[in-house]
Amino acid sequence: MIKLTRAEQKVLSILEEDARTPASQIAKKARLSTEGVLKILDRLKAEGVILRFNSKMNYSRMGYTLIPVQVKLARRDRKTVSSIASFLKSKKVCTWFTFCEGEYDLLMSFRISDAKDRGEMDDALRSLAKYILSRDVALVLEAFEVGKSFIGGNRQVFKVTDHTVEPAALSSVDLHLIECLRSDARTPAIVLSKKVGVSARTVASRISWLRKEGIITGFKTKLSPAALGFQPCIALITFSSHDQKEEMRFLEWCRRKVSVNYLVRMIGAYDVELTLDTDGVQEFYQVIDEIRSEFLWVRKITTLIAKEHQT
Repeated sequence: MIKLTRAEQKVLSILEEDARTPASQIAKKARLSTEGVLKILDRLKAEGVILRFNSKMNYSRMGYTLIPVQVKLARRDRKTVSSIASFLKSKKVCTWFTFCEGEYDLLMSFRISDAKDRGEMDDALRSLAKYILSRDVALVLEAFEVGKSFIGGNRQVFKVTDHTVEPAALSSVDLHLIECLRSDARTPAIVLSKKVGVSARTVASRISWLRKEGIITGFKTKLSPAALGFQPCIALITFSSHDQKEEMRFLEWCRRKVSVNYLVRMIGAYDVELTLDTDGVQEFYQVIDEIRSEFLWVRKITTLIAKEHQT
């Protein structure tokens, strides 16, 4: 576990709001020198705190539907886990997966836009069938990720998907630019221009348009929970009868809860998948108790402890 200095907390909080913020602007906001900011970034990357810089996309605006799959494995030895992880990393349609302890051993999510994607997902599940004891499949309606703040204050919310919006018309330049930004959100415009084959001015204009249209919903750091002393935990929540106002209150509560990292609202065996970064299992169960007390119409909560994940 890395103990962050006050300066490092300030820098990370700024990057969690917008990971493309130049070092000079971070320095101004944090009241540090630009050289000091660069040294902090180098140290946090070297220590494994910052894994990379992510671009957050609204998959719905890109024409994708997200399909979560909850899996109980027939066996879970190291060789099996390694084989599954290597296989899923090679599949472009798999956007995320995590191994966990609890009712399920593996959670994964697929992004689907057309028949080819559906075929690749079907092939992937067929290939994994030899490892699977049982599985539940769902359809995502809405999802958002919440940035961290190490100095208090508001946290940035990044929309990941929203079933109420229509896909945007994207050019080949837009799609190439999105892929480059997904690899490293802090890539300078001049470097992006060479990769995409357009001017730096055009790159800046297209990024601005992608953000305005809600296709790119923001830029944030991908942080290591383990390096920061967090235990990732997952709650699969089933609702009983409730009205829309109560559901909106629940979603807003989750956005404001410091430990909440990610929320998925879906149609399937569960209504919500909630990912939290907690100080430990005890804090996780305290949050679960809060949910049960605050929202009496929550019918069931299935708890999982995340072990390893990839995005």
